[in-house]
Amino acid sequence: MQDRDLLEAETREVGHRVREQLARQDSTPVATRAAPVLYEKWCSNCHGRNGEGAQQGQVHFPRLTGVGAKPQRNVDDIVGLLKNPEAYGLQPPMRSFSEKLTEPQMREIAEWVHRLR
Repeated sequence: MQDRDLLEAETREVGHRVREQLARQDSTPVATRAAPVLYEKWCSNCHGRNGEGAQQGQVHFPRLTGVGAKPQRNVDDIVGLLKNPEAYGLQPPMRSFSEKLTEPQMREIAEWVHRLR
């Protein structure tokens, strides 16, 4: 029962954060909007809170700023990359999120990443 209570509490917290974020985004220009909650949970540890890149020990994780300007990096490509990074020439530690995120969740992340400058 403790696992279920923990899951329910975590779900309520994520819901609260999403509602807060949506309220802020309604009046915030796109270029200055905070990262989606999903990006913060699944991507920011490696790529930084604002897509600035990061380092963990000897491993350097790339910047995501400007990704949208690269060839084969439109929103659909970024969704595809989240599903199958190897198809886009990426190697571990980048992993597939197809088992962890739904298509709409990946699209939310991809749209935000695509706008990073």
